[in-house]
Amino acid sequence: MTDNEKALQQSAQRLTQIEQAYGHLLEALSGIAVPDDALLGTNSGATVASILTASIIRIKQTIPVDVAAFALLAEDGIEFELQLIEPDSGRLSINAIMERSIEQGTYGWALNQNKPCFVNDAEQGRVVLHSIAIGSKVLGMFIGILGEQTPD
Repeated sequence: MTDNEKALQQSAQRLTQIEQAYGHLLEALSGIAVPDDALLGTNSGATVASILTASIIRIKQTIPVDVAAFALLAEDGIEFELQLIEPDSGRLSINAIMERSIEQGTYGWALNQNKPCFVNDAEQGRVVLHSIAIGSKVLGMFIGILGEQTPD
């Protein structure tokens, strides 16, 4: 194979990768563009549960998570309570991730970040933690177990 043929083959492979990434981006953007009413299934006031459900739908359209959960700050302002886990069969895994990340200090560190925090969990592999806050007031944490096809 000549140098030109190799370069052409590499260019074709790169173009395929770019097309795939572009397709994923378009899918994610179309999911974001869907009106909230369509996701919430209502035209009136939404509940916390319906907002969290709609959020998980959008998150799963954007990133490959096998299990997604929201832990919201309890009324006492001390504990975090799991409000929604999708699928519910991931409850034990999410609880274990929460316990380990609290013990290791990762949970507290992620609460102070204004971005998603990707960590490696000893048992579950790649995990994303993202604090939910309004200004300096912490409301909770998104916890996601990332799927196999997550890029590095």
